Amino acid sequence: TAFGSMTYKPLEWLSFMGRTGIDQYNDEFEGKWYNNTYTIADNGDYQTLFREIREINTDFFAFVKKSFGEFNVDATLGASRQQFSSRAQSTSTGGLNRDNLFIPSNARSPQIGRSLSETEKQGAFMTADVSYKDYLTVSASARNDWSSTLPKESRSYFFPSAGFSAILSNMMNLPKAISFAKLRGSYAVTGNDARPYLLTQTYTFAAGGPSGFISRDGVKPFPDLKPELTTSLEIGTEIRLLNNRFGIDLGWYTSDSKNQLFSVAIPPASGWSSQFINAGLVRNSGIELTLNGSIIRKGKLRWDVDLNFGRNTNLLVELTPDLKRLVLAGDFINDVVVEEGKPLGQLYSRGYLRNAQGQVLVDANGLPRITPGKTVFMGNSRPDWTGGLNNKISYGDFALSFLISARMGGYVSSFTNAVIYADGVSKKTLEGRSSMVVDGVRDDGSKNTTATTAEKYWIAVGGRNTPAGEIFTYDASNIRLRELVFSYNLPNKLIKGLPFQTGSLSLVGRNLFFLMNRAEGFDPELTAGAQNTTVGLESFSLPSTRSVGINLNLTF
Repeated sequence: TAFGSMTYKPLEWLSFMGRTGIDQYNDEFEGKWYNNTYTIADNGDYQTLFREIREINTDFFAFVKKSFGEFNVDATLGASRQQFSSRAQSTSTGGLNRDNLFIPSNARSPQIGRSLSETEKQGAFMTADVSYKDYLTVSASARNDWSSTLPKESRSYFFPSAGFSAILSNMMNLPKAISFAKLRGSYAVTGNDARPYLLTQTYTFAAGGPSGFISRDGVKPFPDLKPELTTSLEIGTEIRLLNNRFGIDLGWYTSDSKNQLFSVAIPPASGWSSQFINAGLVRNSGIELTLNGSIIRKGKLRWDVDLNFGRNTNLLVELTPDLKRLVLAGDFINDVVVEEGKPLGQLYSRGYLRNAQGQVLVDANGLPRITPGKTVFMGNSRPDWTGGLNNKISYGDFALSFLISARMGGYVSSFTNAVIYADGVSKKTLEGRSSMVVDGVRDDGSKNTTATTAEKYWIAVGGRNTPAGEIFTYDASNIRLRELVFSYNLPNKLIKGLPFQTGSLSLVGRNLFFLMNRAEGFDPELTAGAQNTTVGLESFSLPSTRSVGINLNLTF
């Protein structure tokens, strides 16, 4: 990592700055799968990966800061260039000839891969803040980007913004109880480009024959690709009462995102397996509320409380004129689906086959019958609301604070539970090991009386390949003690003569325990991946980490 900058100030109100920085890092991976590893072929497997990631950012700014009577102007003009490159080389043995000999020459079916990705984005921008008497501020900005990942016709995209803030308590006389009052609002457009190499056909070279083989990749070119644009509007207010002892911050927002990039499967007869499309109008709206107050202020004793609440609702207003439903992501147990006219994050899986009365149908062996496809609606993965409560109690140099967070609503499916239940390693599988009768009916409506065992039941509904998500889907609501801190401010006499001005010693615990968790045996906030589309999918996630440590903070 390296960074450099230069500033030139020809006038008191005008300055220029140029800066550039480079961030480069390498990743190395070596994977060894020993003989008889689960899901790995006999004799084991061996893989390596080397990646070189480099990003160079160059910016130029012109700053203007000047007063005109009671008006103050703070403006910035600039340009930027971002260059990104990624190089990767991988090897895979495809199984080993001799067990547990981890060298590439011991490969049963050797594969060597090399990839290169390079992008560049250039931009020009301006921002301006005009304030009047330090209580009214009007802001505006504009930016235009040019991206190498977009076609020539859409390579340039423009996104402006505007906003205001007014400190009402400085503009007019308010009741004495109101110490501070502020009104704010903003309108903004933001833009995103796409990943590289979607515009034209790409190819892959593979070893074989006298000269190797070149094959066409399965993604259909998308020469009409457009940038994603999001338009948002926000209005809010902040009020402090009784000499700033209590406060409220309330905001409302709405945003529309269009031209989002989706991958869609297409018939093999077309010559490709999938294509990308610009589609969708997604609308998000919600409120954010923060309440804070000093409950006790008496002598050395003080108790401060902060409470926050957020609720977001989203809706897929439109997908495409011809496409009304799209599977965004999936695994062995679930599909994450978007459906026009419904919220994002719809979960579908296999479930019990039921009759018209909703009763579970069983087969001749007394086991529940399962739908052949992921056609049963499990629920939506997004929470109904989130919140947090932070308390800080201090007396003299001692302080105790704790944060409780809540995520209420939404559903999550556990592929982990589907596998371990079928393997019989969960406590819940103990019941019915000798005999059990599934609560269900036969096709003729008669009650099931055929006994089975827990082993047969859990193998039928769980397992790795076709588990029934209805049995392994849970309410994702949870409340946890997110953080607990006990601190002590070191007295001045203790650090007198040392090169420190202040110091404090703290005992800190994070993610300590659940006060409530409706998921069964796992943290519902741990998902199968980092992408937004994997919310609601849990698959062999590591246990959430509880940490306890000591912090020593010293100020020079």
